[in-house]
Amino acid sequence: MSPIKTILINGLLEFDSGKTTLGLSLIHELIGRGLKVAAYKPIAGHNGWFQMKSLLNSIKHGVLVGDDAYKYYILMRKELPLELINPIDMLLAPPDLKDHRNVTYYMNAFTNITDMVVLMRISSCTEELRSAYHLISENYKHSIDSLKTLIDELIKKVRIRYKVKFIDRTTFTNLVSDSRLIDEVTRGCFSKYVNYDLTVIESYNNVVTPMRLDVIKPSIVLTVTPGKVFVYDGDRYIKAYELIHGMRLISLYSMELTHTLFKILKPDGSFNIPPCRELGELCLSDVSELTDWVLNKLGY
Repeated sequence: MSPIKTILINGLLEFDSGKTTLGLSLIHELIGRGLKVAAYKPIAGHNGWFQMKSLLNSIKHGVLVGDDAYKYYILMRKELPLELINPIDMLLAPPDLKDHRNVTYYMNAFTNITDMVVLMRISSCTEELRSAYHLISENYKHSIDSLKTLIDELIKKVRIRYKVKFIDRTTFTNLVSDSRLIDEVTRGCFSKYVNYDLTVIESYNNVVTPMRLDVIKPSIVLTVTPGKVFVYDGDRYIKAYELIHGMRLISLYSMELTHTLFKILKPDGSFNIPPCRELGELCLSDVSELTDWVLNKLGY
């Protein structure tokens, strides 16, 4: 059973649109106004070199988890398991440039997720919460030695509860291209989001949605880019998406990019988003005006 009301947040840019900052700020404001709100980030990827804190948190908890999902975990006071908040997670690691003659491969790797993911977690929520871990052998072999030491430490922690399967890049590509698997995992964990007034769902990178829109059924869609958020009625957004993409199953390689809808669908309005300010472990923006609009739209 899906939650009655959902908000989908997607980003216009591939990186650093501000999806998580907006999600955290909005949830914090909604909770402060008396609503019971949860966060769901179905698919995530994070770079262990550039986001070292995510790797250290993963080692600490014995669960592969990115910085974004961990922040939602903290904001919700650890009410939901990390694997439920984020059922599919990928750890990326840059290759070690040991020979200048390999610079072409090195540069290309940064634009290809298949050459960068070293560890992947897929968590199933259908019965009890279970996780499968996959180590991509070639990428692990070519990763930076000092980073490899920390990855080894994480794998040691993970193996206390789960097996870690060694796979090649082709097998990894097949996994993330398996639309039925992606649907089963994201839908299964989403079904556990009950007893909340509202669930805020964060998309992946710059894709419209991390799972089928007809499953999420968002009441509101928020498209964010630095300094600005554009707001859409959920039903109108779903119809536009269906015209372009249909409601077929999606995989990591067949997700519609946000800008394709942004170009053709006029938003219902927009709000300015100021820079965030630190509040404990989080950095939150003032989204009071946006929250007023959201509550009015949802009938609160």
